[in-house]
Amino acid sequence: MALRELGESILITLTSPEMPLTPVQEQCLEQALTQVDYKLLFSYGMLYPQAAFWRWASLTAR
Repeated sequence: MALRELGESILITLTSPEMPLTPVQEQCLEQALTQVDYKLLFSYGMLYPQAAFWRWASLTAR
């Protein structure tokens, strides 16, 4: 649940290109993507941090 909510909140922030991620949000996103044990994760909650990452990557690449 916490993983999904984290991803949702960052993804909502990224819907506005004028609102960049804060350093704390970037750190939370990085931890959500790198410190997950995929063998124990059995939900769709991981999709939200991944979507947030790709949205962030597309905005920073411009």
